[in-house]
Amino acid sequence: MNAKLGFLGILFRANKARIGDELDKTLLKAHLVIVASNAMSNTAAAFTRRLSEHNIPFKIEFTKEELGNALGRNEVNFIGIYDPKAAKAYLRKGE
Repeated sequence: MNAKLGFLGILFRANKARIGDELDKTLLKAHLVIVASNAMSNTAAAFTRRLSEHNIPFKIEFTKEELGNALGRNEVNFIGIYDPKAAKAYLRKGE
């Protein structure tokens, strides 16, 4: 498994990352959001527009199946990282 996907799984289990309704309710507190590359276009466009409007950084990476597999779900379109140090560590993993 990719190191970034494994890290997302750890963050999710440690409650430092959220998905679904929890992400939507607390979006303004997110430090970074990962958007699945194959998220439904209308949904993804509206969500990324919201992220941009609120100056929340986001990266489009992985498929929704890959994100889901890392988090123990079938599919995940978006995952928000809520810990600032964890968000920086995630970004460094790609360097």
